[in-house]
Amino acid sequence: MMKINFERLTRSLMTAGLITVTSVGLLGCASQSANVVTEEYEPVMAATEAPEVEAVEIELPYKTYESNAGWSVKYNPDMITVTEENSLVGFTYMGDCAGTCMVMVSEYEGTTAEETRDELAEMWGSSDSIVKTESTLADKTSYTVSMGCAGPAGSEYYDTAIALDNNGKTIVFECIEHMGAGEEIDMRVSDELANIVDSLEFH
Repeated sequence: MMKINFERLTRSLMTAGLITVTSVGLLGCASQSANVVTEEYEPVMAATEAPEVEAVEIELPYKTYESNAGWSVKYNPDMITVTEENSLVGFTYMGDCAGTCMVMVSEYEGTTAEETRDELAEMWGSSDSIVKTESTLADKTSYTVSMGCAGPAGSEYYDTAIALDNNGKTIVFECIEHMGAGEEIDMRVSDELANIVDSLEFH
């Protein structure tokens, strides 16, 4: 009868992952008992690093509008229509939305940006939703007034006017938004209008 080398057999099974030794000293220590628990063998796959993917810049279809007053902005011609009338320039959103959504640019003379902002705030009334702030836009101090209220057909109406001093005149960017067509649509409208204002440059 062939003798079985228990130590060699146990080492082989451990190497194959078929048993787990739960008591110290099984091999070479006959005086100590050991519990051997069988387990299902699950091969371990070596982790591999994901290949590096080169970043690709996507060029958006923006156009530049340049004003004779010395300022320019960028807009998406696929979503925005530009209209001009005297010193007024309108950037109107043409996609789905809950109502009129646009940026209107106007010029004022004989008044500062801060005074113009305050006059607009008075015209809008004494609503608690009217907020006046001061910030920076295109490296210039900007004076902002904003308000929000209920709009037609259950929509929400938001109006924000940003006044800046430039070459002895005041330029006002008024952002008009009707929200309520759905979160995704409202966000798309806000992004398109915000991109116009944020791209402002003076020349």
